[in-house]
Amino acid sequence: MIMDRDLRLRPADPALDALAALPWYQDPEVLLFSEGRGAAPYDLAKVQVMYSQLAAQGELYIVQTLTPEGWFPIGDATLTPEDLPIVIGDPAWRGRGLGRRVVGMLLQRARELGWSSARVKCVYTYNLRARRLFEGAGFRLVEEARSAGGEPCWRFELALEPLPGAWSHQAFLRQHSIPGLERMEQYAAVEVDWLVQVLGARPGQTLLDLGCGLGRHSRELARRGYRAVGVDASPVLVREARRRATGVGPGEVIFGELDMRKLDSHEEYDHAFCIYESGFGRLGDDLAHLDFLRRVREALRPGGRFALGVRNVYRWAARGHPGFDPVHARMLWAPGELTDETAKPYVLRDTVRGFTPPEIALMAGLAGLTVHSRYGVERVGQIRPGIRLDDIEFITVLERRA
Repeated sequence: MIMDRDLRLRPADPALDALAALPWYQDPEVLLFSEGRGAAPYDLAKVQVMYSQLAAQGELYIVQTLTPEGWFPIGDATLTPEDLPIVIGDPAWRGRGLGRRVVGMLLQRARELGWSSARVKCVYTYNLRARRLFEGAGFRLVEEARSAGGEPCWRFELALEPLPGAWSHQAFLRQHSIPGLERMEQYAAVEVDWLVQVLGARPGQTLLDLGCGLGRHSRELARRGYRAVGVDASPVLVREARRRATGVGPGEVIFGELDMRKLDSHEEYDHAFCIYESGFGRLGDDLAHLDFLRRVREALRPGGRFALGVRNVYRWAARGHPGFDPVHARMLWAPGELTDETAKPYVLRDTVRGFTPPEIALMAGLAGLTVHSRYGVERVGQIRPGIRLDDIEFITVLERRA
């Protein structure tokens, strides 16, 4: 499942989804632009055969939009190494920019799969709207060719930059060992004092702790009567968090293993937070981080707030750190030789993305969140309003409106 707020791509079942798609492939406009001039309307058997062939070639999705009645199918899209066919079959949903969003979602998926390029095999030369769509997404026209039916068409190609990998659990744990995180426990109470204030949280509400580590914030929230759900990609940290949560109350605390890039919830949480090196900045490229923000928005109830902590790129630039890459705003997390728990030396080559406040505001806006307030972090446990150049990180409190 690929989601973008009120739009999602659901993996298709060729046999079950063909019936819903049948009206699309009887629409003269769809037939003209997808099949060419003179194409005859499809019957159900032909749609099923087409869907089976597309599913065998790559990943076939049903495009769905969120309506008051639930998720409603409006078209289809396929991701293959050689083509990117997209159909907005329901005429009521055309001309709303959904094709552009679907292309972006498919390209993000292609990067996740490690593809070096994306291609569009045939756009009929009379389909200027599709040409603008793909060129607007960065594709370049590579040649004019002929379709299988002999009609002139354009072919497009886009080079995909490699997706910066999310950190491995092993590398991350070397820097964030359990003894290292243990030292942070002393700050839990003062940090939760701050959290419940800026989030506007009330006892009994459900809060999502993203990148929870040992769960110090979730456990403290449970002690105060909140329901806390902590998730982390590390099974080692989740097991230890569960052990430490035994008997914590009067609220409730639940810990689970989850790569937060795969968060898939709908209005389950009153508020959420991801602070103190909890993972944002290590999720991949900027589109991966934007997708994560969209997933958080989807998980929040209307009016919910999200406290997001990021590394302060201004600090890196001002101090002239040797591992800082100003072009990509990334820092070698720990350049040089380190020693792990077994005293065996290693070199950690992972990078972390730093951000500026305007970047976070822009990404939040694209994800459907608004900026509520901003805070600077001088060091762990010391958070104050406003942002200074030398802050280690800054925290933006975002809000989901209706």
